[in-house]
Amino acid sequence: MDEINPTESDLKIKKYDIDVLEKNIHRYGQWTLIKWQKLTAAFCAKYILDEAYASYGEDTYICMGDILCHQPHLTREEIIKECDKLELLEKSKA
Repeated sequence: MDEINPTESDLKIKKYDIDVLEKNIHRYGQWTLIKWQKLTAAFCAKYILDEAYASYGEDTYICMGDILCHQPHLTREEIIKECDKLELLEKSKA
């Protein structure tokens, strides 16, 4: 099966699975992702709220409110729970 490598422009016209987005995360700006794709709480905690994945200046200013505005299927509690899980994972690696 061919690997799917959508461009940032493709994200505006078609929805992609979380697996595809994760495999290509380095290609996209966070704003494009939260505006045009349906994301999970885990994805948002790991890739959107982590400044290490910010592709340019304005991506570093994304906050929980921005995610909740553009991803209305998510709740603040779900995202916080996923952020807490990531912190536990990071501490266990240390």
